[in-house]
Amino acid sequence: MKYEIVGVQRKSGEYEGRPYDTTYLHVLNVNPNVTGRQAGTVKLKTPAFGNILQEHGISANDLLGRTVNISFDQYRNVESVELLEKSGK
Repeated sequence: MKYEIVGVQRKSGEYEGRPYDTTYLHVLNVNPNVTGRQAGTVKLKTPAFGNILQEHGISANDLLGRTVNISFDQYRNVESVELLEKSGK
């Protein structure tokens, strides 16, 4: 599914004694049930997000305004991220 990335947020800490490190992509996408564009978040483990950045040779700031195609597995975990055109917004 295609998304425009408008923000990147990292959250880390402990929850019930267990450490977590998660990156949230704040995104816009088209939904036929919404007039305009729908806002949402896509959740990734921070190490996986780092691998995506490294694979494409970019920083988190380079993602802002980019359109990406994100594929999910059956559990809604991110399987792949394909960089598409820069939206220019």
